[in-house]
Amino acid sequence: MTITNQTNPVGSQYISKKSQIIVPKEGITGLESSTKERIYTSVRLIKTGNNPSVYSKEIVQHPNAKSDSYTVIAKQNKDTGEFDFNLGTDYKNTDQDAFRKLLVDQTKTQSKDAEKKIKDKINADTKAINKNKASTDTTEDSKNSTKTKENERAGTGRKNYGVMVYPSFIQKSNQDKLKITILEFSSRFSGGKPTEGQKKKLISSNKPKSSDYGTNRNEKGKYLAALRKYNANKGTKESIQQSNGRLSLDNRKRIEASKRTLGHITLPIPNGVSDQNRVDFTSGSLNPFQAAASAAALDTLLKGFGAGAVAGSEAITEAITDKNLGTALANVITSSVLGINNDELLARTEGNIFNNNLELLFKGPTLRPFTFQFQLSPRDMGEGRQVQKIIRAFKQSSAIQKTVGGMFLAAPNTYKLEFINGNTGRTHEFLPKIKECACTGVNVNYMPTNSYMTYEDSSMVAYNLQIGFKELIPVFNEDYDDNDQEQTGMISMPGNPNTGGNIGF
Repeated sequence: MTITNQTNPVGSQYISKKSQIIVPKEGITGLESSTKERIYTSVRLIKTGNNPSVYSKEIVQHPNAKSDSYTVIAKQNKDTGEFDFNLGTDYKNTDQDAFRKLLVDQTKTQSKDAEKKIKDKINADTKAINKNKASTDTTEDSKNSTKTKENERAGTGRKNYGVMVYPSFIQKSNQDKLKITILEFSSRFSGGKPTEGQKKKLISSNKPKSSDYGTNRNEKGKYLAALRKYNANKGTKESIQQSNGRLSLDNRKRIEASKRTLGHITLPIPNGVSDQNRVDFTSGSLNPFQAAASAAALDTLLKGFGAGAVAGSEAITEAITDKNLGTALANVITSSVLGINNDELLARTEGNIFNNNLELLFKGPTLRPFTFQFQLSPRDMGEGRQVQKIIRAFKQSSAIQKTVGGMFLAAPNTYKLEFINGNTGRTHEFLPKIKECACTGVNVNYMPTNSYMTYEDSSMVAYNLQIGFKELIPVFNEDYDDNDQEQTGMISMPGNPNTGGNIGF
C-alpha cells in the first residue's frame, strides 16, 4: 500500500512551550532571589510506533528564556512511568531533589500543551501519550492511495519510515539541505490497457502549460505552437499510445513519486557534491567487403530481392575487374579457409592491410552515479536516536524484499534526492537535479576517529555514513530547460527566484 499523506508519522516531534521553575541553590535556605536559580524547560513528545501509536516523553532544558536550543536531561521510563535523569544533567548548583520534583510536577502542564499540537492532526493519539503505552485505537496515521489491483508480486517490506532529520535544528534553519525521500518501487512496465477515464486523464496531463515556458515572445510562440499541436491530436491514437501495451518504454508510465512516499530524511548538504554526465561511445570498423555485403543486405530488406541482387552483382563485378580487389578477395577467402586473420595474411604477402574505416560510434547513454558522505556527530540523546533511525532506514530500505510466500524477490525501495535552498525553500538552482535513484550501497563506519567512544546510553559519539546512488533512467537533452536564453543578471534571493535558468540536471 502506498502512502500519500503522512500526517503524523513515526519520528514526529512535538515540544511544549517553555516554562520556568525557581529552585533554591544547594545548601542555601534564604528567601532572597540571589539564593535561587531560574530553570527553563519544555516537554518533548516523539512518536516511536504506529498502529497502535506509541510515544516517548522527554524533559529538555533551555539555556535561558529566549533560546530555542535545548538539551535532553530526562526521559520517561516505559515500564515505570518515572523520569530517569541523565548523569550529565546540569543542576546549576541547585538542590537536586527539589530540582527533579519541581520539573516532574511541571511536566503535567507541559504535556497537555504538547498534546494539543497532536490533537490537531490525530485525536486518537492522546490516549497513548497520557498513559505512555500503546493506544487501542487502530486509526492509521497515514492516508493510503487507492489501488486498482493488488500486485501479488509486490515486496512485503516496510511501508512507513517516518520523518527523520539531522541535526535537529536543520528544518527550521536557513541552512541549505539535502532531502532524501524513500519511495515504493514502481516499474514503467505497468502493463494493462487504460480505462476510458485513465485515457482522458492521460490526455489532459499531456496538455502544455504556460508555466513551463518563458515570458518572452519567442517562448510564448513555442507554447502556442505546442498547444495547437495538442488540440489537433487530442483524442487520437498518437496522444494515448504510450498507455497501451505491457512493454511500453515511456517513463511516464511510472507512478508519480508523490504517491509512493514512504518517508523523508533531511540532512546537511555533504561536501564534494559532483555529477558525471557521460555518453557511451565505442570504436567501430568496417572493411570494404563488409560494407558491400551490408549494402546488398539492406537493399534486399528495404527495396526487395531485385535491388539486393543488383547491389551484390555490382560488388562482385568490381572485385573481378579491379586487380587489387581481386587479390584482396583471394586473401580473404584463403584466410577464412585456414582460420588466419585477414590483415595478417595481407601484411605478410602484400605489405598492407584493409582500410577498416575506423570511426568513433555512438553506443548509448549511461546512468549517472552519485556518492555522498556524511559525518554524523549527535550532540544529545535525541539526535543520537535520530542518527540511529537514519542509518537503519537507509539499510532497510535498500535491502531486497521478498514477495508473499517467498517465491520471488522484489526490488528494494527507490529514492528521490533534492537539494533545497534554505532561504527560498525551493530546489537549489546551482546544484544538480537528480532523477529517481536506486541505492547501490550503504557503508557505515562506527568509529571514524579510530577509537571507541560512546555517550551514557551507549550510542556512538560519531558515525561516518557513505551512500551510493545511481539514477534509474538516463539524462536526455530535453530534460534541460531553455531559460538560460533569458539571463537577467539577477541574484537569487528569498522571494526573488533566479529567472536566468538553473544548472538543471
